[in-house]
Amino acid sequence: MYCGKKNAVLTMKIKFQDREHEFYVCSRDCEVKSRQYLKKADKNASRFVGGVILVVIILVPLEALLGGPLTMIFVPLGLLMLIYPFTSRETLLFLGAKRATILARTIGITLIVISIIEIIIRLLC
Repeated sequence: MYCGKKNAVLTMKIKFQDREHEFYVCSRDCEVKSRQYLKKADKNASRFVGGVILVVIILVPLEALLGGPLTMIFVPLGLLMLIYPFTSRETLLFLGAKRATILARTIGITLIVISIIEIIIRLLC
């Protein structure tokens, strides 16, 4: 599960998001890394969701009042994705945790860059 290899033969059971899940891993090392990743994701999931809710509650009304672009919320959302680079279970199973983390961080960086470019364009016009 961690490395994303399709030839995984070992079964790993772990409690994740208050349910028992079964994942396939290719080695004991992959199992250890998978457990660490899932524990970290489970521990930080509420922080990520709380951060998204805060961004939406604070920045969307603020930007509506100021008439600013909604792309400004991409900076904090991108930062959240850099800090907490967790994806859905389906993405984990498809890509593996290592590649899914890279994908989440790439999306976070992209959100930040798009927002900064958009802000610069608005300032220059």
